[in-house]
Amino acid sequence: MFYIDLLELYFKKYTRVVRASDYVDWAYNNIDSDIIEVKKLASMSIKKPLNIFEIEEMFAGVMKALQKNEPSKEECFDYHINQLQSQLLLPDSNVISIVKEIYTFTIQHELFEEQMNWQEISDVIDEYQYGDNYNDYTKCNINEMIVDHARRIWTQKKK
Repeated sequence: MFYIDLLELYFKKYTRVVRASDYVDWAYNNIDSDIIEVKKLASMSIKKPLNIFEIEEMFAGVMKALQKNEPSKEECFDYHINQLQSQLLLPDSNVISIVKEIYTFTIQHELFEEQMNWQEISDVIDEYQYGDNYNDYTKCNINEMIVDHARRIWTQKKK
């Protein structure tokens, strides 16, 4: 079992990568709820194999019992991008791959404002990895640029 947030669960649903176990994990993480439907869904973790249609039907019952509406696709996509960007706030060896993931995601889902936030950094990465690297970029200074850029964006979003 691992922790999965409701917005992340719906993000997976909207991007068609959700698995039955994701619903069960979400319910298991919310088992302290007094809602019997949550407990039933969480108990499905002992049943193998899980039937995605049965689990999705149970999850719909959970949402109805909780009186919650589905979050919008935009909310879930914003959540996903924020989760990725939060990983860029501290230096890490994977920052270039995270930026590529953000940039690719923004293009695929036509999130033009977010895409423009990362255009310049994406261009620097491309020049470093695939171009002539006229500016003599190094992995170290690109990582620093990414962290600085992510912090600026994070600060602007929080205002």
